[in-house]
Amino acid sequence: MVPSPTPNPLSRLLIFPAVLIAALMAVVFVLAAFNTDPPITDPDVYWHLTNARHLVTTHHFIRADTDTFTVNGHPWINFEWLSELPYYYAFLHFGERGLFAVMMLLAEAIILGIFLLAWLRSHEIRAALLTTWIAALLATVSLAPRTLLFGWLCLIAELLILWTYKENKNYTWALPPLFFLWINLHGSWLIGFVFLLVFIAANSITVTWGSIATTAWPRPERNKWLLITALTFAALFLNPYGWRLVAYPLDVAFQQKLTLLYVEEWASLDFHLFRGKLMLAVLLGMAALNLIRRRTWLLADLLLASITIYAALTYSRFLFLAAIVLSPLLALDLKDLLGHQAAKPNKPLINAAAIAILIFGVAHLYPTQTRLHAQVAAVFPEAALPAIRALPPNARILNFYDWGGYLTWNIPTRPVFLDGRTDIFVHEGIMKDYASVLNANQVFEILDRYRITHVLFPRGGPFPYLLLHSPQWHLIYEDPQTQLFARQPLP
Repeated sequence: MVPSPTPNPLSRLLIFPAVLIAALMAVVFVLAAFNTDPPITDPDVYWHLTNARHLVTTHHFIRADTDTFTVNGHPWINFEWLSELPYYYAFLHFGERGLFAVMMLLAEAIILGIFLLAWLRSHEIRAALLTTWIAALLATVSLAPRTLLFGWLCLIAELLILWTYKENKNYTWALPPLFFLWINLHGSWLIGFVFLLVFIAANSITVTWGSIATTAWPRPERNKWLLITALTFAALFLNPYGWRLVAYPLDVAFQQKLTLLYVEEWASLDFHLFRGKLMLAVLLGMAALNLIRRRTWLLADLLLASITIYAALTYSRFLFLAAIVLSPLLALDLKDLLGHQAAKPNKPLINAAAIAILIFGVAHLYPTQTRLHAQVAAVFPEAALPAIRALPPNARILNFYDWGGYLTWNIPTRPVFLDGRTDIFVHEGIMKDYASVLNANQVFEILDRYRITHVLFPRGGPFPYLLLHSPQWHLIYEDPQTQLFARQPLP
């Protein structure tokens, strides 16, 4: 009997599921490249670029504000300094295309990570692919050149470490270095640390209650995890700001109420929108599948899922968290429902051709620098920059919130009223006054208090309308999206 030839490693990779994964990556690209709200116009990216420029040019970490005239010199820490550098260097060398490339690399890595988590939990590739498609749609809530993407990538790495431990694969040694990186990348490390504590607590007790079943670790194993947790906590203090950076996420949660009130992504989930309906469908689907299958839940899974659902329903930005945590659990629910799949003959050449077509399509559709810059110019006051540069050196401009970082990046010598950092402006009362002006409340009192000489705002809205009809102010520049006002000279 002649033995069948052993397939080469390349043919093992060129299987049909690889085509589906490549298609998923292409869809994520399309969602970003052709979004009606272009991701490249996220306003936060410009103050992140400004922070990175300061670090690279001065070789000193920011410890006080230097970009505004309202809080100049007030203490401030750059809590995402490490994740700003890749965006900065990409923009420095490749412009908006570089920003888009870094964002896409992070987004694709996250989606692949979610697929890996889903396959790890279910060991069923169809269930993993299906739930990852759903996760990709939920993840569009933060599909932009944001530092937060680094945080979500770290969370995936942590969950891989925690969930593979159940399969006797011990990578717990990687937790301290992971959190050392994480705290310097983004404040979402706190979510990961809470997850770590919940995971340990859930595995420290024996529970047999209905569909919940968990056996406690032996005492030596619990002690080992406590040691790892202590080392991980110690690693958090290996940062340029010490305990202040460790305490920062708590400050956001408990001391920055206006941040949660006025920033859109901190609003509760809107079930009238597509992502809200999709999240509701995921929750109802998981409930229905568990009624049908009545599978056993690990206590850690139940607790982490509960925390995630609460977070996603309370703040829409945590839909991304739901995509990461719930998708693998949904794949586990779908595992038996999909049934056994009969083996099919592999067609590596056809699969390779399909993947090549997808790669060619993405390369062909990759947005040009001209197109990306046009998107930026349509959202930010690019046309108004010459008029702003021509203002007197002592001009004090009350700028639109979303434009603060853009103005500082393009005109670093002219301090702004506020930018998207939010936290320092909340603490110093600037955000409260800005909100009053935005709603045409106590406008002239606030303008006088800050000795505002000019106002730069989008056309329309109650505040610009009030200035247009005030004898104290006159319009000195306008274009289709921007209006620049100047105060009349005092008699």
